[in-house]
Amino acid sequence: MSKSLTKTMTRKKTTGNKGFTIIEGAIAIIILLIGLLSVIEFFPFALKIINDSKRTTVAANLTMSKLEEVIALSYDEITVGTMEVKHRMSDDPGDYLYTYQRQTVIDYVDENLAVSASDIGLKKITVRVFWTSSVDAEEKSIEMDSLISEY
Repeated sequence: MSKSLTKTMTRKKTTGNKGFTIIEGAIAIIILLIGLLSVIEFFPFALKIINDSKRTTVAANLTMSKLEEVIALSYDEITVGTMEVKHRMSDDPGDYLYTYQRQTVIDYVDENLAVSASDIGLKKITVRVFWTSSVDAEEKSIEMDSLISEY
């Protein structure tokens, strides 16, 4: 082969590989857009999960608040039975506590911590807070128990 023919063939091979065609660029943009839209779809769900975590934290604080309130009473002031029936924490629909409900129950317990009918000097305080999950719209609850002794 002659030198000029070899140079021509070499040029044709290298000039065909420079840059992207419009079709290749369009396909790349479409693939990037599909990926970006897939990622964007996760943000609303992530916000729901964050909101649900916030609600769980508020419920835990409401539970602990009531538990501390009851523990501050003397043993004799804490009456056995339902101290607080399940009720809304606020009557105002605009209040953030409106979506929460709380229930408080006091029981006698025996030395094995099983519910008992007789008083041996131990009472179990059970506080439950209920709310609706923002993720699956189901009622959730958190429960805390504590013991108080007469001695």
